[in-house]
Amino acid sequence: MGEVVAFIHPHNQGLAVHRIIGRRKSHYLIQGDNVPEADGVVPERQLLGYVDRVERRGRTVNLGLGPERRVIALLNKKG
Repeated sequence: MGEVVAFIHPHNQGLAVHRIIGRRKSHYLIQGDNVPEADGVVPERQLLGYVDRVERRGRTVNLGLGPERRVIALLNKKG
C-alpha cells in the first residue's frame, strides 16, 4: 500500500498515475495525492507499472516513495 502506479483509469480509459490506498485480492483502490476522492477500484490487469521516479526539467521530484508512502496512503484513504 502506498506505491505509485501507472494505470488505465476506470472512468475515462486514459493513462493516470496515482497511489494505491487499498487492496482486495487482485483489485486496488487508487487515489491521487491531490484529489478529494478515490478513482475507484482498478483490476490488477489495468495496472501498467509501478512508478519509482519522476523527473521534471532534469530534477527528480519527490513522490513519497520511501517508508512515508504508507502514511500518505492512509491519510488519503481517511480523507
